[in-house]
Amino acid sequence: MTYNDHLRTNMRHSKIEIESRRAALVQLIRDEQFVSVGAVCERLNISEATARRDLKVLEASKQIERTNGGALAAFDREFQSFRRRLQLNASAKDHIAEQALGSIEPGMSLFLDAGTTAYAVAKKLAQSPVPRISVYSNNIPVASILAEADLRVILTGGEFLNQQSALFGSVAERAIEETSFDICFISAEGMTKDGLWNSTADLVRFQHTVLKHSHQRFILLDKSKLGQKTRTFLTPWDDITRLLTDATLTELSEHGIHLS
Repeated sequence: MTYNDHLRTNMRHSKIEIESRRAALVQLIRDEQFVSVGAVCERLNISEATARRDLKVLEASKQIERTNGGALAAFDREFQSFRRRLQLNASAKDHIAEQALGSIEPGMSLFLDAGTTAYAVAKKLAQSPVPRISVYSNNIPVASILAEADLRVILTGGEFLNQQSALFGSVAERAIEETSFDICFISAEGMTKDGLWNSTADLVRFQHTVLKHSHQRFILLDKSKLGQKTRTFLTPWDDITRLLTDATLTELSEHGIHLS
């Protein structure tokens, strides 16, 4: 084999490897919906420079949508808007918010997540403010309504996802790492006998950080989430302090959920 033949063979092999890696990256983003640059590097064992170069190429071919902190598939674009989700199961969310309000005491530090049920909790707090509380959130509408009620609000920062009106990514995670909460109020996409489920690995990683830094962990879920099992497992029931829901004990039991 001549030198030129050898060079062409190596280039062909290199091109196949690059195409294979980028195909794997597209599949990863489609599976996870949102993937940070750090997660790309870790999952594919590549450098940050290579990850950003691959993302740039895939964006140019319209296979993904890049963000400052990573890449999106349909995670945000196909997610129902925050305004639309506010209209779903509104009475159940109001009932759950009433339960949540009864657990909040003066001087507490809270975390309210990006869900619309957390927004229902924020509305209750705005109507009946609890003195001296500090509310941390990655939920822009939550911050807005609480700030109007002159409550102390701290946003996490991070990558803004328009459809969800929320902040995510490594910046948001680092903000959580630097604090702690008396209570966190988080939501999920599903609940089964095994525990709680949510849509993407990056979202679950963010929620794990919140749970780790919370003394009490409250889950806000209406009964439409019963029996729903999505792509990523969030946490078992043993890690949860309390489930706030409109589901009855009988309905929970029918799905194998038995809480003390």
